[in-house]
Amino acid sequence: MSANLGLSTKDAPQITYTPSSHCPHRSPGLCSRSATEPTNQDNSAAFKFSHASRSATTLRVDSRESNNCEPSSPRSQRFLRTPTSPTFRNRSSGLLTPPELRASGSSDDETDCEDDDDRSFFEERDQYGFKKSTQYSTKDDYERFISDYEPIVQRRREKWHSLIKSYHGTLPAGSPTIKRYIRKGIPNEYRRQCWLHYSGAEARMRANPGEYDSLIRKIRQPEFNNEYVEIIERDLHRTFPDNIKFKAKISARGSIHTQDIATLQSLRRVLVAFSLWSSSVGYCQSLSYVAGLLLLFMNEEESFWTLVCLVEDIIPSEMYSATMEGAIINQEVFMLLLRDKFPTIYDRLDKQTTSGMPPVTLTVSHWFSTIFVGVMPVENVLRIWDCLFYEGYKIAFRIALTLFKMNEHEIMSTQDPLILFQKIQDMPKNVIDCHSLLESCFKLTSLSRKEIDHHSRKYQKSKCRNGARSVSL
Repeated sequence: MSANLGLSTKDAPQITYTPSSHCPHRSPGLCSRSATEPTNQDNSAAFKFSHASRSATTLRVDSRESNNCEPSSPRSQRFLRTPTSPTFRNRSSGLLTPPELRASGSSDDETDCEDDDDRSFFEERDQYGFKKSTQYSTKDDYERFISDYEPIVQRRREKWHSLIKSYHGTLPAGSPTIKRYIRKGIPNEYRRQCWLHYSGAEARMRANPGEYDSLIRKIRQPEFNNEYVEIIERDLHRTFPDNIKFKAKISARGSIHTQDIATLQSLRRVLVAFSLWSSSVGYCQSLSYVAGLLLLFMNEEESFWTLVCLVEDIIPSEMYSATMEGAIINQEVFMLLLRDKFPTIYDRLDKQTTSGMPPVTLTVSHWFSTIFVGVMPVENVLRIWDCLFYEGYKIAFRIALTLFKMNEHEIMSTQDPLILFQKIQDMPKNVIDCHSLLESCFKLTSLSRKEIDHHSRKYQKSKCRNGARSVSL
């Protein structure tokens, strides 16, 4: 049965956001084989691209967009980055107000899962749409972090503004300077453009004009169906179920409706279009989290091409294949790196595993497959992804190694194997301060692409010689 994939491919509203606390704390699964409208939103963005080249992307400020973006309440002002950022803009009404967050086309017999009044509802969520409090941190924890982090972000914003100005309004080509700037964090007003540019998605879009629209036209055909449509439909409401932009409507009879939720329609189309584009991958559940996060920053076509670049150019090959060979290799490479970098921790885990602890790879596998989406507070994920699009996938290994090193005392002192396993599962969820995490990452770990490739080849040769022998814990 073919799902309703929507009709239009134009003029999707831009989703608003500011720094967030946790993504929903349900850990997304591994690849289990089991979208309002796509658009180029040139008119809604205050900063605009010229499609010149990947090495020099022009940015300019449209001052006409900067005066209408007032926060909905004085309390919300401290969480905003800058009113001129395109990511704070909706095409018609500017920054989303609490009633606009609530009213996503629900009918009388449908309801959101929230019954709070508008003000408290708005104050309980960041402007990514996620709840500020989770089982791992309180709203006060979140607000203390934001209070400390905002001056850091403001300094980075000023640095980036000067950098872009010195390059005459363009994004510079790769250099030690831009690498340092990206590691310290891309301000929200430049994040979408930087991700598109440094991931290669911008160049892909230029090289394939009209391709996404062509895929959407195929999807819209009455006879269209493929093996992934029903699986994708089933997973839609599981993607960020606590995020107001992804929350499905629930009828009085308990039925789940995704058709009238703009972002879910966009997500549906991006995922089905990707399954057509990449027949070798098709679809797996982890992709819904990756695509969902992209849609919080980009329109559909941009999200689609960035997803293509992630899967085909950045993430290790066959990570999402039917055999999951790439995911298995990733796990093995990580354990080899952990043994090399932090042998004391590795030996401790080895001892605990033989005492009955489940394999560590059961935990780290979904860290890698979702690139930490749904695993860590979203502001951490954004900082990781800043580096991911510029430096490549090795940042995922470095973050995972850093989490183990930061929690070394807990790992070494916990005696019960099952309690230790639970603590390892919870390690990324307990990290609120993204700035400290990234600082620790680059201080505590060093890692080259050559090391990763070496261990990958080493594991594959060992597998050929000895069958399925593994160093996994």
